[in-house]
Amino acid sequence: MRKAIAKTVFTCMCLFSIPSHAWTYEDITSTVETLQVYPDYSSGTVLFTLKDKGQVCKGYWFEQETLADQTTFNFLLDAFKTNTPVNISAVSDQQRKWSDSEAHFCALSFVQYQK
Repeated sequence: MRKAIAKTVFTCMCLFSIPSHAWTYEDITSTVETLQVYPDYSSGTVLFTLKDKGQVCKGYWFEQETLADQTTFNFLLDAFKTNTPVNISAVSDQQRKWSDSEAHFCALSFVQYQK
């Protein structure tokens, strides 16, 4: 009887556990070197590169789907125009690489002005 209950509890735990993925992030501080928009991709895919390259990330991307995404674009545009260094954090995992590039463009997670 105890084995049957333990087996049932174990089975329920396996069935109701939520799979998760721990992303790998790469952080870098540099100035924005290029900034481009592809309006034909979804709501507008934004790609940008930094003067200094990361170990994995050679560029960064995000979609302009929300007001926050538009704010992020404006933030990067301002940094580009003023040559202000930014601190970038991006998901460097292969699953989040921008698929339309040979180079590894990482999915943007965070951007911050840096003095």
